[in-house]
Amino acid sequence: MRRIAIWRHGRTSWNAEQRFQGQTDIALDDLGLIQARRAAAMLASLPPSAIICSDLLRTQQTAAPLVELTGIAPVLDKGLRETYAGEWEGKTRPVLLKEYGDDLHRWSADPHMRAGVVG
Repeated sequence: MRRIAIWRHGRTSWNAEQRFQGQTDIALDDLGLIQARRAAAMLASLPPSAIICSDLLRTQQTAAPLVELTGIAPVLDKGLRETYAGEWEGKTRPVLLKEYGDDLHRWSADPHMRAGVVG
């Protein structure tokens, strides 16, 4: 039987600050690195036959402990990046709610709406 495990990247400083990351390339913070190691120990027991992640640093850092445990080279796929959020990227949730509240709520409810002001 084939199984697919979907694993979100560890925490970044922007996650802790409630900043919209989008495709801005932010590294994991210390807690994120710990989260990656803990998850890798569990995921290695499955065991995986492939490791696929986006080309963003935070996803590669999250995958790194699993790569070390399994010896499986990660496949980097730009198509797995988070959504591009234009002017929203780097802004905190309170700022987004104040400046783009209606658009933010619509985006949260509509999977077809693009995030941010993208031109």
